[in-house]
Amino acid sequence: MENLPNEIFYEMFDFLDGYDIYQAFSNLNNRFENLINSSLLMTIQISSSTTLDSRYKHFLDSNKHRIISLRFSTEPIFDHFIKFYTIDSSFLRLQLLVFKPMSRCILITFLFNLKFLPQLFALTMYFIYCFDNLGDIYQMILHLPVLEYLKLKISEAEQLEI
Repeated sequence: MENLPNEIFYEMFDFLDGYDIYQAFSNLNNRFENLINSSLLMTIQISSSTTLDSRYKHFLDSNKHRIISLRFSTEPIFDHFIKFYTIDSSFLRLQLLVFKPMSRCILITFLFNLKFLPQLFALTMYFIYCFDNLGDIYQMILHLPVLEYLKLKISEAEQLEI
């Protein structure tokens, strides 16, 4: 392993969750410590609210600027996350966001902050139920400055890709 070039590890890291990389390779040795603390960009999949313990929060706080993708598997996890974090310009490399919003009020506040993300190219939202009026939500989404891909799935309706 010591003779493998760094590029091979970077290729492998592309297939792993950022926090899993951190847990597996931090404090292993100086080489891996330098690899994971370099300019490595990370994809984060948050699938459990228990995941958001103090170590995970410290990891996120230290690496916001390196996260390129955030995915939340359920509505409660997304709501739990946004109680602690504002996704704003500190997530300067965030390109993809996948989430399931619970309440209209939280969603509108959340969407307002997304306009400060300089690289948010793709947004996917899954709604369990349809809000009465989606006009203002659509308007906020369509005003995101660099958005190129939008996927909405509303209830049991057909998904919409733009």
